[in-house]
Amino acid sequence: MTFPASAVPDRGRRFRPAALAVLGILGALLGAAAAVQVMHGSLIPALCLVPYLGLLCAVWWFTNGNLPVLVMVAYLIAPVPADNLLPQVFIYPQTDLSLRARDLLFLADLVLAGALIAARPPWPRQRLARVWLGCLALLTVYPIVVGLVAGPGQTVTALIQGAMMPLRGIGVIVLVMWWARTRGWEGTIRDLGRTLVLCAAAVSAAELLLVIAAHGQPNFSLGGFPLVVDGRPGLPGWGNNILANFLCTSLAALTFLGARLQWRRRWRVLLGVLLFLGLDYTQVRIAMLLAVAIVEIPLALALVRKLWRRRGPVLAIVGGGIGGVGMALLTLISLLLINPRYTTLAPFLVPYLPKFGSGSAVSSIALGASADEGGDSLSTRSRLLRTAIEVWQHNVVVGNGWNGWGWGKMQVSQNLLQPVAVDPHNGFTWLLADTGMVGIVLLYLVPMLLCLRRLDLWWLLTIPVVATALEMVNPNLRNGHFAVLVWAFFAIAFTASEPASRYTPRQLAADGLNWIRGKDAPTPPATPSQRTEAPPAEPQVHPTAPESVETPR
Repeated sequence: MTFPASAVPDRGRRFRPAALAVLGILGALLGAAAAVQVMHGSLIPALCLVPYLGLLCAVWWFTNGNLPVLVMVAYLIAPVPADNLLPQVFIYPQTDLSLRARDLLFLADLVLAGALIAARPPWPRQRLARVWLGCLALLTVYPIVVGLVAGPGQTVTALIQGAMMPLRGIGVIVLVMWWARTRGWEGTIRDLGRTLVLCAAAVSAAELLLVIAAHGQPNFSLGGFPLVVDGRPGLPGWGNNILANFLCTSLAALTFLGARLQWRRRWRVLLGVLLFLGLDYTQVRIAMLLAVAIVEIPLALALVRKLWRRRGPVLAIVGGGIGGVGMALLTLISLLLINPRYTTLAPFLVPYLPKFGSGSAVSSIALGASADEGGDSLSTRSRLLRTAIEVWQHNVVVGNGWNGWGWGKMQVSQNLLQPVAVDPHNGFTWLLADTGMVGIVLLYLVPMLLCLRRLDLWWLLTIPVVATALEMVNPNLRNGHFAVLVWAFFAIAFTASEPASRYTPRQLAADGLNWIRGKDAPTPPATPSQRTEAPPAEPQVHPTAPESVETPR
């Protein structure tokens, strides 16, 4: 069995027998799981497997075997019913207090495993990247030991389910770094950036189709799967909050990465409108507020830049400020007219909105029968935050083990038995409860050092930084669909070659000011080389491997 030369340039053209055996075993297990599902009468998950595999085959064909793109699509566009084909659904304890059974393993995890088996990428040589991968490996193992020895009672399955988060990260980071090193740094950024935005656009379009299919019903289901609940559409596997964070992060990629890569303006505008519409229907306020800032602050700065060259600094600053405030007010008014959940963003505007009938426009076109205007959500989140802190205080240094939160909260609070308490709605406190201070250091210290050292890559690091900031309101890294973009874009940043000189915060500020003045382009950092490491000294290496895999067949 052979691979196209463009698919795996550095590791030979043939699978080893061991790799073929592993792939064969994975395929047999998947087929057996599908057969068991059919025997139990669950036909929808089995039927979802067909379009899922068809999508992956199409992506493989049109990208000439671009493995990182294939893996990203597998995670971002994975139909959740297909995840139910995996055997974990039948062995997972019904009384387990961790996440849903299908969250233990995704079909996309099998795609990632297959890509790693096929490519056999070497361990990266960058010292900082190796340190972070070592931290993630330690983060995978030690909370399992802590949970077995001193945990509050979680099951072994729950411990393994929690450990999948850093384990996925290791696989994605190794694969993307190898691909960027062998195929070209800039080409990898371009491919993954386009894939992220197009996947987000597809998800947003699917969400809008659900709104149309619901015909205004506050609750709508298809094939037994609830797709619209209380007027809030949510795609299976995402949930409203995680989906909103995904769309917000994709808007950051469209804004900063799109400008850097000079994507056509009309496509950026059209895709931005589509992403905003999808984000609006999730009705998640924090993600919407951050998305507005991500998009409108650069627009206001661009207005200042345009006026500066023509009218001078004073009129430019005044005009840009007025334009920015005007855009913000127009956006907030539009949101308030759409749904009352957004009243918490600008309550001072509600008395001035137009009246229709017996109530204002805010109350007259609510999507559901009732709407949470902020009080209930804030109260629930504050209780979850306090409870997570109490669970963490049982073992401040190393935590309670993976998914110790699920059992620990039962011991410290009897008021969190409602389904919403399945997680503390905060990725940082959840990690503290499970892994303690050691886990926070292992996961975040090295990326923080990378961001401080590589300010020249701010336009790239903005994407994972926005996703990490949104951990304050939802545990994004615990969602296997979402987490792939964080791992992938940090991996690309690790692969970049060192600039000729250190890019300091002072240089960054000076370049930004020069850009606003319209005088000079920002100081260009050293262009990352197409090969940041010497290729492995192996006889089967192809020295003329193509740098782009974008040309379709």
